[in-house]
Amino acid sequence: MCHVSVFISSSCELSSAGQRPPGMRIPRRILRQSALTCPSTHSRRAGGPLTTNQLHRGLATSAHLYYQGPSVPRTLTSTGCVGVHRNLAGSDSDFFGVDSVPTLCEIQDGRQSPEPFSLDTHGFELVDETRENPHINYFAPTELLDQYYPECEKLVSRRTGASRVIAFDHNIRAKSRKPAAEAANSRGAPAGGGGPSIQEPLITYGVHNDYTMASAPRRVEQLAAPASANDTWRGTPRLRTDQVERLLKGRWLFVNVWRNVSAQPVQRAPLGLLDARTCSPEDLVVFEIRYADRVGENYFATHRPAHSWWYFPRLTRDECLLIKCWDSRGKDFAGRIEEARGWQAPGSSSHLVPATFSLHTGFNDLATPVNAPERESIEVRTVAFFELALLFVRWWRTAFALCACSLGGEDAALGRSAMHGPSKQGDCDEAAVGGRARGTSVLLVHRAAGASTAPRGAAQAPRCQLARLAPTTNYTN
Repeated sequence: MCHVSVFISSSCELSSAGQRPPGMRIPRRILRQSALTCPSTHSRRAGGPLTTNQLHRGLATSAHLYYQGPSVPRTLTSTGCVGVHRNLAGSDSDFFGVDSVPTLCEIQDGRQSPEPFSLDTHGFELVDETRENPHINYFAPTELLDQYYPECEKLVSRRTGASRVIAFDHNIRAKSRKPAAEAANSRGAPAGGGGPSIQEPLITYGVHNDYTMASAPRRVEQLAAPASANDTWRGTPRLRTDQVERLLKGRWLFVNVWRNVSAQPVQRAPLGLLDARTCSPEDLVVFEIRYADRVGENYFATHRPAHSWWYFPRLTRDECLLIKCWDSRGKDFAGRIEEARGWQAPGSSSHLVPATFSLHTGFNDLATPVNAPERESIEVRTVAFFELALLFVRWWRTAFALCACSLGGEDAALGRSAMHGPSKQGDCDEAAVGGRARGTSVLLVHRAAGASTAPRGAAQAPRCQLARLAPTTNYTN
């Protein structure tokens, strides 16, 4: 349950450093309330604020999350009226059109959830995995690009089944290290990549997602262009221009790898994550980020009582969060990008997943001990493609068709249909209905196209000998 503290500022200019900007006044009742627990939690368990020990017994915590107020227009495409200017060091100034509303919310302990979290369903998941190289210096750009980027690429590939993953950018959050990083950037960045742009944890920046339906595909296109002034990766473009359209017509994901880089568990300014199933497109606000040479977009959000927030207390260096920031197969935005670009929309909804992205934000946990250390964390941005899925669709259609044609009769007609039909997900379902020679081969064609279950009507026992060549890899999340 969330409790909205009504507060509207006429010039609510938020700071990406996570601090209250000059001129932004927080009413005293808000400040007093920050020392209390969420009323709904307090009514169940009297005795004052939650403690760190109580968190490990499964209690929720509470915090003020910064939503956009009702004066900000809710839209899925940019109005040009809400945004910020961002400099080369990654710092924000001159916010415009924002209306910040501190909202007291209950945030549940993800470690105590009876349901496991997944990228497809919730938009985030916790990975407990020892780092390949525990000695990486996360504040050294060369080590990050040469050692940690590849580690993140392999991790995302393992967790999603993607055939290709590209790490292309990162942010480091460490309040105490920011002045030294700014001084280093003023002396110039290394030739191989961006300098150590270090910011404070984002808190008053607000509830957001890193991409919109316009900026997500545009960011993929930018990976095939020479690096811009704000890009971390300064080497050869990660994609070729002739690959982009084909990749965008398949399934692709933006996934952030978020990790604590301190020897101490995260206690201050943890990350809150919204269950994607509780967010509606009607909640969203397009927020422009105006760089020196391009314009990016985030989605901000307005409050909805149904929003379900989670966090994972005391994250260590050997854990990380995977946060989905866009999925081209997310159900809430299915077909919208294709429609905007004049492409054919996917032929079936059976391959869609519940989560397009997870809104997220840092927050000041009201149960944080006074002497808790500052959070030091890194998020690496990756994009994942499912190229092999398209190849397997074509391969299995041909194999299935040849097998079915050899059987004659009804199977031969089905085989000819599979051989010559258009290559899209909907046809996998249609080809499976009414034919006898379907079994495993159709199941794997269906999976390769982006679905995790067998199409309705698919037989369990294959009649085609070619089906025994089926690989065991599932190319879905």
